[in-house]
Amino acid sequence: VEENLELLEKMRSGGYADGEACLRMKGDLTSDNPAMWDPVFYRVKHSPPHPRTGSDWCVYPSYDLSHCIVDSIEGITHSCCTHEFASRQAADGPYYWILNKLGRYKPVTFEYARLSLTNTPMSKRVLSTLVASGGVESWSDPRMPTLRGLRRRGYSPSAVHAFTSLLGASSSLSSEVPLHTLEHCAREDLDANARRRFA
Repeated sequence: VEENLELLEKMRSGGYADGEACLRMKGDLTSDNPAMWDPVFYRVKHSPPHPRTGSDWCVYPSYDLSHCIVDSIEGITHSCCTHEFASRQAADGPYYWILNKLGRYKPVTFEYARLSLTNTPMSKRVLSTLVASGGVESWSDPRMPTLRGLRRRGYSPSAVHAFTSLLGASSSLSSEVPLHTLEHCAREDLDANARRRFA
């Protein structure tokens, strides 16, 4: 324990570079849930400096540690995440394990499938690269599958709402939706709400 505390202090004082050290929970390697096999709870991150603390602090909690605690503190009733977090939010995963150990309120967890439109990149990482490289003007570029991009392309909020209501929260892992479904919702909205003029 003393050696671990010394290593933690070395992490906190900046003795390790980004990615060189982390603090892991001593998990159960016999657990059926791989998310419980020594999950990372803290990591070293020097760059970029934190907007409030600057470079005074360089050890930050991981998603596994912070997500459940923040949900509990904020009184979240339903924690909704995409399927890749299912093992973390399972009854035998870190989400509920941490809250049980802390004696905290436990929100209901729910996993759903990612929205995937045909021939449309939806990953934030891919879209960020497009914006950063100048491949598109900004996040509100009409070619972007963002709410601002859809608005600039001419989709009304009610058309987007109808589209998302039509899809619902699917738990199917392969939920690629044809783009014409969104276009259909836009056409229905225009048919119902567009003013028609004859010359």
